[in-house]
Amino acid sequence: MAVIWFPHLMTDWMLRRQPELKDVAYALALHERGRRVIKAVNSIAQQKGVYIEMVVADCKAIVPELEIFDYDPEQPKKLLSALAEWCLRYTPSVSIDAMDGLIFNTSGCTHLWGGEQGYLKDIHKRFKEFGYTMRCSIADTTGCAWAICHYGQNGTIVPDNKQPEALMNLPSSSLRLEPNTVEKLNKLGLKIIGQF
Repeated sequence: MAVIWFPHLMTDWMLRRQPELKDVAYALALHERGRRVIKAVNSIAQQKGVYIEMVVADCKAIVPELEIFDYDPEQPKKLLSALAEWCLRYTPSVSIDAMDGLIFNTSGCTHLWGGEQGYLKDIHKRFKEFGYTMRCSIADTTGCAWAICHYGQNGTIVPDNKQPEALMNLPSSSLRLEPNTVEKLNKLGLKIIGQF
C-alpha cells in the first residue's frame, strides 16, 4: 500500500492559481462560532508559527503580514477526488484519506516503474511539477504506510514484514489515536510506539 499526504493541499492549490503568493505568508480561514479559524496554511506561514485551528486574531498577532483568504470546506474533497482520478495511471484502486491524502493499492503496479522506488519517484516528480508539496510511503499495510508517511522519512519503503521495526521510534500519534488518548499516553511516558 502507498500513502500520499499533501500537508499544504489547499494553499498549494491556491498558489497554482495565484503565483504572486509565492513568497507570501498566507492561510485560509473559516468562520466558526463567531470567529475566524485557520483551516489551511502555507509553509511560509507555518514556519512563522501559524497552524491549523488557530484563531486568525492570534495568528495576526504573531505574523502581522499574514494574508487571510476564505476557506471553502467543500474544496478539499473536490480537489482530492480530481487528484485521485488523475492517479488512476498509477493504480486501479485509489481512495481518499481524510481531507489531505490518497491511499493506493500498489499490488501488481510498481513493476511498471521499475519497482517501488521508481514508482514513488515518478509520483513525487509529477506532483512537484504540479506545485504540490507531498510526502509518500509504501508498506505492507495502510496503517504502517500512513504512520511513516506522516511521521517518518519521506519516500520510505518499508520492506516486507518489517512494519514493527519501522514503527518503533514513531510517536504514539502516528497510530491515528484520538488526541485525548495520545495525551494520556504521553503523561504515562509512552511517547513513542516502542515504549508500549
